[in-house]
Amino acid sequence: MIRRNLIIAILALSVALCGALPAFAGGKAQISVNGEPVTLFDAVIEDGKSMVPLDAFARFAGAEVNFDSENNVMITEENKILEMTVGTKDALLGNKPVTLPFAPVKSEDQVLVPLRFTCETFGFNVGWDSARKTVLLNRIETRDGMTASELLIESNKITQDINTYSMDGTMDMKMRIKADGKEIEDAPQNISIEMSGQIQNEPMEFYFKQKMAPLIQGETPETTMETYMTTEKMYVKNPAQDEWIVQDMPFPAEFWKEQRDIQSDPLKAAEQMKEMGMLLNFGSDAQIDGNDYYVSMLLWI
Repeated sequence: MIRRNLIIAILALSVALCGALPAFAGGKAQISVNGEPVTLFDAVIEDGKSMVPLDAFARFAGAEVNFDSENNVMITEENKILEMTVGTKDALLGNKPVTLPFAPVKSEDQVLVPLRFTCETFGFNVGWDSARKTVLLNRIETRDGMTASELLIESNKITQDINTYSMDGTMDMKMRIKADGKEIEDAPQNISIEMSGQIQNEPMEFYFKQKMAPLIQGETPETTMETYMTTEKMYVKNPAQDEWIVQDMPFPAEFWKEQRDIQSDPLKAAEQMKEMGMLLNFGSDAQIDGNDYYVSMLLWI
């Protein structure tokens, strides 16, 4: 078996549910994924049909979504491809024609798809808890016999033996910012972030460079920020400044000691992420520079 390296890709989580679930008044249903409640997203109930925003499902399932036109979409995970078109029940699973229980629809700036069909196509078991009005989604994936949590633990053990290392990645963020209960419409809400940096464990130091750009052209200007931190000082530089601004570290020494203690115990680290409302999942395996990688996604729920 080809040996694979480990990638931890941090992404923003989305999830929802799809068709053929019991219909009820109210418009939404709660969701549980592998026994964990999802608090950020709901199933969408419309005319008795249970649906999910397409980008939400794709992020939750670790799938890729591509539009070859305004209404034609392709969902890809590993070697499975599902092609759907807004407004029609005709679809393709691989090269095989299939019929959806109902057609995908557009709602404002997103596409809603039948969730039961979509979830089951990509290996989820879909259940229903009528007492809690909750959709139950379950899927166990493994790589080399390890779940995503077990893979993260093994990865964490390896990094404990490395004092300095580099990291880079990208993250797309879709946000809604409110003040006094009212949404701030002119605040940046859709941002793509490119990150690169170096980390040293002992003594603790790290440097990060973040390039932030709008996902929607013209929504907010592109900007780059650099940050260098020690246990005592924080240095920040942004495009409006020619020099670094230095300030005392806002976190006390006890905070960094606690974090190092947690990171030195992979089980504690995994439990902390769970308490923070994060869910581990696999994305599609990747090949970079001829090397095979597993992709583990850390998702907010």
